[in-house]
Amino acid sequence: VTFMDSGDFLSSFVRCLMSEVDSHGKRSPEREGRRNRVRRECCNLVAAVIEQLLSHEDRDAKDRKSNSPQLVAQVATLSLLAPAVPEALLPHIETLLPYLKADNSLSLEHETRLITSVCHILVSTIPLLKGGETRAISDICSEDLARVTYKFGSGPSKGAIEVLSKLAQHTDHHTPKSLLLKLAQTFYGYLFKNRNVPDAELETKKALRSNIQRALAVLGLICRFCDESCKEDDFEDIVDCTVDDFTELVWPVVLKATFCMSLLFLSKKDAQVRCASVKAIGGIFISRPRILFVTEQTSFLQDTMADDAPVELKIEALRMWRGILVAEEARVDSGEAAKAMAEKLSITTSKKICGDQDSDASLVGSVLSQRSEQLYDFTRNKNATVRYVSVDLIGQLLRQGLVNPMETVPHLFAILGDTQAPETREIALQLLARESEKRPDVLRQRFRAGIIHAFEFQKHVFQNTSALIQSKQGKIDTVFDRVFADSIRPSRVQRHGLYKSLLSLFDKESSNRLELLGFAAQVLSHLPYSVASDPLFIIHHISQMTTLRGPQVMERFASLLRPHGIIIDELDPSISDDALEKVALTKAPSKTKLVSKLFKNGNCDLGTFSRICLDACAVLVLFQIKFHLKKMYNLSEIRCIEYTPEVKDRGSEKCFINQDGRVLFDAKIAKFCRRNGVGIDIDAVLRLYADFKKEMRNNEGLGKEHGEEPSIAHVQPENQKRKRQAHL
Repeated sequence: VTFMDSGDFLSSFVRCLMSEVDSHGKRSPEREGRRNRVRRECCNLVAAVIEQLLSHEDRDAKDRKSNSPQLVAQVATLSLLAPAVPEALLPHIETLLPYLKADNSLSLEHETRLITSVCHILVSTIPLLKGGETRAISDICSEDLARVTYKFGSGPSKGAIEVLSKLAQHTDHHTPKSLLLKLAQTFYGYLFKNRNVPDAELETKKALRSNIQRALAVLGLICRFCDESCKEDDFEDIVDCTVDDFTELVWPVVLKATFCMSLLFLSKKDAQVRCASVKAIGGIFISRPRILFVTEQTSFLQDTMADDAPVELKIEALRMWRGILVAEEARVDSGEAAKAMAEKLSITTSKKICGDQDSDASLVGSVLSQRSEQLYDFTRNKNATVRYVSVDLIGQLLRQGLVNPMETVPHLFAILGDTQAPETREIALQLLARESEKRPDVLRQRFRAGIIHAFEFQKHVFQNTSALIQSKQGKIDTVFDRVFADSIRPSRVQRHGLYKSLLSLFDKESSNRLELLGFAAQVLSHLPYSVASDPLFIIHHISQMTTLRGPQVMERFASLLRPHGIIIDELDPSISDDALEKVALTKAPSKTKLVSKLFKNGNCDLGTFSRICLDACAVLVLFQIKFHLKKMYNLSEIRCIEYTPEVKDRGSEKCFINQDGRVLFDAKIAKFCRRNGVGIDIDAVLRLYADFKKEMRNNEGLGKEHGEEPSIAHVQPENQKRKRQAHL
């Protein structure tokens, strides 16, 4: 706990251990027995930490100050255990209350964390207190909590306001409620006074801007945690109100006044003030989800999630939506939603049968589901933080069943190509692993679409594409290795279906997207195959494809060039080299008489010839994959010929990598445009034509063990070595 930035992991870990049901939602006696054992151990931990805390207080002042990190870690540990065993902390609340006075001789960072932890403990334990005990706690700490709100930042302020709201709900003592109203009046009055502040003044006066942000944050928290801020369903006219309608703040109008004030400051130009306004409105949405439908009459959703909105505003809006979903899920899981429904006399038995008694729970999900395409676009944003928070939000929607997994999975695959943001990739990997457990076929079915999305993502964000990651030790992996190894590799049917799906990218219709084919070729060449039948299966299907596609491309070349005196035997290309192929092997083919006569004088359509070369390039990429797999896994030609897909894998047939042949696969895709991007590079087209004829003469490489690698025409031979070194 001392060294963790956040206790979310440990908190969720304890909550998982204390859950009454397993991952499949089932109860069992074993589960209940383990839960009781965990509860006893948590109580023992609480008692042990309290002993350490008391021994810390017995030290002299100098010794306590030197051990302040230990004090903070002890109280933070108690705050992590409080949701699991709040009854164990009830006897020790009075021991913790003095820390709220903020005179503990700690640094600001340690003081902030200490007060936040104490507030978390009080939030968990106050509902278990009796009436007299709650009133006594209120008398002791209410004023201290109010001072914390004025003095400290967002973390302690949030905890203090939540504790005051809990005290107001569980006691008839007027102090917590009056303090909350006083806080709301103070901060609203400050905002009302500065409501017409010019944008230029906001940019220059840092203190003014900071105070406005604090005031908006506190008002949003009061609206979120305090039910008195608005009467039930009394917000239909909220969009017609203005801040001038609320010169004096009383409980029933606090929420309306805060909403109007937040919209007013949302119209300012300063990005930080606008973010604070969004955060305040998020607190209002958590408290009253139905306001979402009312705000659709305003431009709030468009202003915060528009393409031209500031990056900071997009990030805060995405965090707001996720916070609303998390808060609603916690409300349902904790039983607060069921308790609130039971207290509503207006909910009849017929409404309970219809299942619409808690319709607020699905409002946020429905609003975000309508904007799922916009959320998917955010995952392709060039800002890494925007991508992170958008994937985090999509993960929450996916876990709650509010988005279609078939549409979402390809976008998660795309995030795997985000090699510059490992945290975002890790979230996507976790979501894909969870989805694989629920629906194993979805990943295999959407893997092909995921590769396309990953290619487009890298092209859009990084302007270059690579499916490979090379470590400092020389290990070469694809960005999809973990998903493949965990979710697809265990099933032979899943693997073979995936390989067929990826090879289908090389069909005739896709040959005009050669960069995508190079990306897919890298994946096929470097996936972590565990048995030799996997690369053999791919080689087998490549042989079938090239046997069919190669002669077809040859026939198209022959039909185009035959009228111009260039004879090609499409049935047996190995008979001889044609004249155009011999010219293509020269230093400058475009300057020869044959090429000038053939293309430059308009006798033969260069565009048609180039389109045929595109199909030929797709076939050559298949040759490259085949050669690379044979060399990488030391597969002889006889073994490739004798392989049949119908034979089941043998358990002893492991896949061993030839260390001498372990090289980075690079599909050397020819670019047919000139350097200035205008026109067709005739030299590149002709060299590719010659390479294709050469491979066809070699009968798709038959008879070669690990000889010369199939090559694709180079646009700039003199720069190719330097480019390859830069790529590595």
